[in-house]
Amino acid sequence: MNRGVAVGILAVLALAGIAAYFLLPARLPIPVETREGLLQSCVDEGARLGAYAQAVRSADAEQCDSLDRQYAAFCRAKITGNAGPCQNLEPDLKPTCDALAAASSTSCPAGDAFCRALSGSRADCANLGLLRFSCENMLDQDLSYAGSEKARQDCANSVMLEAVLESRDARNCELVENTVLRNDCARTLAR
Repeated sequence: MNRGVAVGILAVLALAGIAAYFLLPARLPIPVETREGLLQSCVDEGARLGAYAQAVRSADAEQCDSLDRQYAAFCRAKITGNAGPCQNLEPDLKPTCDALAAASSTSCPAGDAFCRALSGSRADCANLGLLRFSCENMLDQDLSYAGSEKARQDCANSVMLEAVLESRDARNCELVENTVLRNDCARTLAR
């Protein structure tokens, strides 16, 4: 099959999935407006995480300056191994930044999956909800993922999972297109 045709088919399927996401049955407890907000938040945060990954990969602390305050501090701490940039962060972000400077996930606060994931623990990405796939791609150093149609589709599936889990009805797991998330849904609601 022609590569262009295959890419076109994948794009149409992704757009159809996103369209179906907004036209869901009313049996889900999270309103469409809230799902739209969650989707945009997921896409935006995924883009921030992708920009952070790109700056860290460059190993050039100057590139950290293009990031927002939180990720710029995380980036500088990780690249330089110096916790100085962490000093002006909010108290709940400082321990994560300090752990990045120490290059040790053991320095992360207990139960802080975000900190451990940024420190390189792929297993903790699964505990990040909407950011699961952005986290995994960041650790895989897939810099083309952030902002891609695949990232948007992964966010749509993650938001759908949250809506289905909120419904507490395992029959709704069929609405989650991503097989990994659909299986997570079924396992979670079977408990």
